[in-house]
Amino acid sequence: MKNKLITRSFAAASLAFMLTACSPGYDRAETIDDLVEEGGGAISEDQAVCIVDRLEAEIGEDRLGSRGNPTPEEEEIIVDATFDCVLGG
Repeated sequence: MKNKLITRSFAAASLAFMLTACSPGYDRAETIDDLVEEGGGAISEDQAVCIVDRLEAEIGEDRLGSRGNPTPEEEEIIVDATFDCVLGG
């Protein structure tokens, strides 16, 4: 059950990152909404805010607003942030 939650949460966070990368710029509120919606109930709004805070701090808003898929390093940041924020790491 816990692995399924992590997988679903990570997928939602990755998807939100990629959706942001495809948009004309970074929108914090939209990214939070995407995490909650795409998480299918696996991510609460508070958890989404936590994830976005970490991504902004560790990846940066400029990169979040740029085009392109996450690098392996960014994927690691997404996994760590998701794990910490969803499970209280």
